[in-house]
Amino acid sequence: MQGFGIGARVSWGVAGALAVLIVYLLWVAGGSGWPPVWAVGAGLLALAGVFTLAAGRGGAAGVGDEADRLQAERPELACDLDPERVGPLARPVNAFIARVREITSELRTKGANIAVDSAGLNQRIQKTASLAASQSALSGDIFTASESVNGSVDAVARSADAMNASTSANLDAVEVSYRELLDVTERVDRISEKVRGFATTVEELNRNSVQVRDIGMLINDISDQTNLLALNAAIEAARAGEAGRGFAVVADEVRKLAERVKSATGVISENTGRMIELVRETGEETERIVSDSAHAQEVVSKSAANFATLVQDLRAMGGQLQEITTAIHSIRETNAVVHAKVGEINGLSEEVSGQMKDSERFSNELRKHTEAIAAIGVRFRITGSPLDRLLDAVAHYSEATEQYLNQAASNGVKLFDTTYEPVPGTNPQKYRTAYDQSVEAALQDIYERMVAEVEGVAFCGAFDRKGFLPAFLKKFSAPPTGDYQRDLMTSRHKRIFDDPTNRRAIANEGAPLFQTYVRDTGEVLCDLSVPLRIGGRHWGAFRVGFPPALLLGRT
Repeated sequence: MQGFGIGARVSWGVAGALAVLIVYLLWVAGGSGWPPVWAVGAGLLALAGVFTLAAGRGGAAGVGDEADRLQAERPELACDLDPERVGPLARPVNAFIARVREITSELRTKGANIAVDSAGLNQRIQKTASLAASQSALSGDIFTASESVNGSVDAVARSADAMNASTSANLDAVEVSYRELLDVTERVDRISEKVRGFATTVEELNRNSVQVRDIGMLINDISDQTNLLALNAAIEAARAGEAGRGFAVVADEVRKLAERVKSATGVISENTGRMIELVRETGEETERIVSDSAHAQEVVSKSAANFATLVQDLRAMGGQLQEITTAIHSIRETNAVVHAKVGEINGLSEEVSGQMKDSERFSNELRKHTEAIAAIGVRFRITGSPLDRLLDAVAHYSEATEQYLNQAASNGVKLFDTTYEPVPGTNPQKYRTAYDQSVEAALQDIYERMVAEVEGVAFCGAFDRKGFLPAFLKKFSAPPTGDYQRDLMTSRHKRIFDDPTNRRAIANEGAPLFQTYVRDTGEVLCDLSVPLRIGGRHWGAFRVGFPPALLLGRT
């Protein structure tokens, strides 16, 4: 095991120690307030020299107990030199020790506060950096989408312009066709009117033809009667003899005339009958023409009315399309402005993301520096303080853990097994190894004893080089329930922890490592880790988590 602190087993000559101490005391005596760092350092060196002197290197007898107490790796600040043993130097050295003790206590307090704030700041910066990266990615997606939308809007605008021009041209053509249809409708109306007039004329002609036929029939009847009278007159003339010869001639002529009239009347009747048939057929065709003309007039009228509605609708649609085209052009102009702004936002998001990455890196560096400041406070020992009790306990239980693991390895337990078999149905994921069940009970017993005996410890445990935790405290080792949030809190054993704090702890092979971080359960913890070696090989780390209150002198 490596000890805590920077190592203080140094010996100087009596003269050098006294000279440096005199310089420091002169500075303090001058009343110039707190000495500079070099003076404090010189005083510490002098203090160590005096401790060496008091331990027996040229010093008086009886000071061995003081030297033994100050030979520890962490210089003790809670004791004072005995004036009777050390002599006149005891008083200024004790004043110096008190001043260093005060500085150390203040350094612990300030370091703890800074470390806690730094851990919270680091977590917020990491979250902000993650959000900034997500924002940058979303901004890039929005910029790409905006480019696509911009191209689509341009295409729509061009299409709208083409549609608007085409609609205007079609509307002009339809209006011309509508005017022509109105002219056709007017012509059809006139034709229908003439056809109806012609039908009336045909009907009148038919009536006149019938009358002519009837007159012909009457004339034919009269001719028959005349012919009969002429025949009777000829008979009577023949009876009269010579006296009736002249009358017979007249009667014969009348008969001949009647026959000619009959013959002419027959021709007239025949022609009249044919004319009546033609007139009848013409009348029927005229009726059909009138019907077709009326239907055509009705169809044309309806077509004209529909065309009028179509023209009206086209005019309204043309107006709406014009408004749409205007709106699309406005959208295109607005989208161009938005696209430019999105481009600016995208650039700013990338810049912010880059700056957040730098801030995250600086925050990590700041965290390391603040942890180093807090670690300075533990390089000196103040016996009886909560922190020093914890440090002693860490040394004790880490050594106990290391001894047990070495014994287990000597008994054949494969502690360096790296075959991590996932435990099915666990979330967070748990693993099995060749050794976890063999060491679980004994390690848990060590952890439980430490938590029970050391006030303020939140957790303790041994992690291998992969970050695997084979055993943990009982309250954190409940069987998994399937409830993620519950298992995250109460079933933390046999998991691999790959967070930055654990990675630093298991990678450390040197002096004890002090860290401050925000736990995955939400609370801010301080972490003290010590390397563990099995058979001389680095196996992992023994970690102890405790609240910052310990560094502030509160439990």
